[in-house]
Amino acid sequence: MMFQAPASHTVIAMLTSEQERDRVNGIREMLFPLAGIIAPVFVSLLYEPLGITGIVIMDGITFLASAIFLLSVRLPDEGQKELNMSPSTITLRDIFGGVMFMVKHRLIGLAAYIGVINFLLNGTLEMVVPYVSGAAGEMGWGMPFVFMCMNVGALTGALTVALIGRFRDRIKVVMAGYTLTGLMFIVFGIAEDPIWLGAALFLLMLPLPAAGALLNSYFQSVVPAALQGRVFAFLHQVNVASAVLSFAALGPLVDRVLQPAANAGELSWLLPIVGNQSVSGISILYIATGIAMSAVTITTLILRRSTGK
Repeated sequence: MMFQAPASHTVIAMLTSEQERDRVNGIREMLFPLAGIIAPVFVSLLYEPLGITGIVIMDGITFLASAIFLLSVRLPDEGQKELNMSPSTITLRDIFGGVMFMVKHRLIGLAAYIGVINFLLNGTLEMVVPYVSGAAGEMGWGMPFVFMCMNVGALTGALTVALIGRFRDRIKVVMAGYTLTGLMFIVFGIAEDPIWLGAALFLLMLPLPAAGALLNSYFQSVVPAALQGRVFAFLHQVNVASAVLSFAALGPLVDRVLQPAANAGELSWLLPIVGNQSVSGISILYIATGIAMSAVTITTLILRRSTGK
């Protein structure tokens, strides 16, 4: 992924015009949630006739077909031509060229904002499974319903971008979406009924692929072709680093601080809201995450407006 993600974003910029970019990135963002909806159906149909061995073989065949297709694609190496250099002449300045460009054009703050949002999202979204199962107890139909809402919400958000096709102010739309996600984290942390959990998760996920598509379009539009690989590589590093920190920090925060405090009655003023249950710590984290995401987004929007960026 460290090689593939920057390359794929750069290739999209090479193959699309400014007018097409939001739609193409929206279609690209549709693929993951669409696979999350379709793939389990196919696996359930194929498991009995093929078995796990047959499914693994089919997985390998489809991967091989994809690899052959990608290897057959030929694209003009615009970055190499524009920079007029060979790999043997790459210097330290070239390696950090993407970061230097972002600092010079005051984009580094936007990259930091994206990193903070990813930090808040990754660890909390990984706790959906234990939270939903613990918040609503033995739900029966409720569990698959909630996760269906999660995938359908992500698919709907990406599809919306693909259908609209082009947005005038991408960053404002992104920040409005993240504000909605923040508010839905609060609702999700309070809700207990499967219907409300599913509705909150649908609206929570709705802006995320849309924001990803529009952020990619924004950077593809403002970064020169010769620097796009390095800029997207840097942004991907920010995303990966923030995700790792999120997993490392938020899990222990719930297990060692929030949940024990809730069990001991130290957060009695919050228990009427989140409920005195085995997942109260996760519920508190969701509420805090929603407040933090909304506050960071509104602050960033105000700062961007004051600087004109």
